[in-house]
Amino acid sequence: MSYNLFLSIPKADKGVAGFDEAAAVASPVSAERNDRVATALLAVNPEFEVFRPDPETIAERLLISVEAARSLGRQIELACLDGSCPIYITLCGDRCTINISYGVGPAQARAMMQIAWGYVHVVHRETGWAVVDGQLDREIDLERDFEAVLASYCRGAAWSARVMRKLMRPWWKFWG
Repeated sequence: MSYNLFLSIPKADKGVAGFDEAAAVASPVSAERNDRVATALLAVNPEFEVFRPDPETIAERLLISVEAARSLGRQIELACLDGSCPIYITLCGDRCTINISYGVGPAQARAMMQIAWGYVHVVHRETGWAVVDGQLDREIDLERDFEAVLASYCRGAAWSARVMRKLMRPWWKFWG
């Protein structure tokens, strides 16, 4: 489970409520920009590992042409595979998703969100995209909304911890 922040170009007719599905389609321009964004993120956190899906593998699994897979698979994923940073970033087309794991405790929540906030600033600086918080269901202001996002993250982390405790109970307490 994770807390999700989305960056993209808002749809003109939907306002903040929605992003254009076409934003997920990669183009040579978006691929070049996303390479630049990934480089900027790597400068902030050199521990990130970069993953780029292989178009031939995508084509084989989805039963589509390699060319069609190239347009789908021009995404860039950044993560710390050693688990040192529980934040996962995906750049694809004209959008970015930043997933922040709920796996940290309350004492580390502020520090984790500050790290994620820094990544959001990098993507926003490089792209100019709007930032939407999926849990607050609204566009956020990077200068004013940190505390609101942090509070929402903490509520989600507490809920996630309760769910995980229930899932990890002994088998004989399944119904209780």
